[in-house]
Amino acid sequence: MATEIKYDAVISDIDGVVYKEDVPIWENIEGLKLLQSRGVEISFLTNNASTDKEELTKRLTGIGINIDESKITTSGEAAAYYIEKNYGKAKVYVIGERGLIKELRKRGIEIVSDDEIADFVVIGLDRSVNYEKLSNAVKKIMEGAKIIVTNMDRLWPSSKGFKIGAGALAKAITYSTGKEPEVVVGKPEKWILNLAINKLRKRNYVLIIGDQLETDIALGVRNGLDTLLVLTGISNVEDASKSIYKPKYINRNILEFLGSGARI
Repeated sequence: MATEIKYDAVISDIDGVVYKEDVPIWENIEGLKLLQSRGVEISFLTNNASTDKEELTKRLTGIGINIDESKITTSGEAAAYYIEKNYGKAKVYVIGERGLIKELRKRGIEIVSDDEIADFVVIGLDRSVNYEKLSNAVKKIMEGAKIIVTNMDRLWPSSKGFKIGAGALAKAITYSTGKEPEVVVGKPEKWILNLAINKLRKRNYVLIIGDQLETDIALGVRNGLDTLLVLTGISNVEDASKSIYKPKYINRNILEFLGSGARI
């Protein structure tokens, strides 16, 4: 059934919506391009901190989505902004990849090595993490460093199936230390939504598009925004039937959503 609301902006996830790892999901890409052609403002909000905004902009424009870097929000950016806003300069030990490190350094935050004291341990997706690195993070926390987590995603959708997410790494560290994060900055927390919303020119009717009930859909439901669950990533119809977070729309992909009679 067609909605009577005309959305003037879309906040879309990336992993599981635009890509599965490096493989484009063309039905969603073409749908986002169609939305742009109809005058809908498109922005992206991702929990994946492994890639920085500059690189994401190049990847998205390379597949035909005309997007400015200012319309992309990552959990790495949110973590860096949180530290700067609340603490100013700080020394940080990172479980994460170059995208997270780059966003932290943009804000003047110092990245420390294994044998240096840290004010914070920032945890994101890290596909090269090992036992020693996790143990070093635990040591720094036991010495007084606070924990900041980019997101608590259990899984992320790769081109070869599901892989563990940043949340799994965070759980290993919090279990070992007995200490909880000071903050989780990524979806479904409102902190990161506020960053993304403030970048929009048009904010009256916003639709959130994502593939995960626990993050994308929960973010919208908690904050009174309509949501579209696309079945190209993590969550499926059965998951949705059991979840407390009910998407307004469920479609196989964005093109199907646009063809279903939804008024955009």
